Amino acid sequence: MIRMLERLVYSDMIAGRWMLAMGALLWGCFLFWPGNLFPTELQMANGTGRSTYTIMAQLAPEWLWGAAFTTHGLFLLISIFFRVPPSAALIDAFNGAVLWATATISCYLSHFHGWATYQPPAAMGADAAMVLGSFWWLIRVWADKDYEARH
Repeated sequence: MIRMLERLVYSDMIAGRWMLAMGALLWGCFLFWPGNLFPTELQMANGTGRSTYTIMAQLAPEWLWGAAFTTHGLFLLISIFFRVPPSAALIDAFNGAVLWATATISCYLSHFHGWATYQPPAAMGADAAMVLGSFWWLIRVWADKDYEARH
């Protein structure tokens, strides 16, 4: 148990950042894919289309979500191979945590119509793990006063 805590607290998190980067870049790629992943206004009004992305569509256009995920993923890749200023890493970690949490919670809430009938989208389990990982990265960047020397 102590060894596991030491790994969580003192690791360089390269593998964690790599997975967050790959997840963000894949989200960005799929959101930029030709065609509409998000439901249109008409589909939302009629209750048709991909309901999983309804809340995300109401918050921002698909291209903007794609740009945000792609930017976050690219920054994480850059931070693995090059030194980045601690303030930039903190800003990206905060934006990433908010991005992952907002997208994932929106997808889960899109399926919520009451506790008696709620069936969470099982395919979003990995995204829930990304939320936890992104918040852990935010905590690590914020708490590490020697960030620049270690990363």
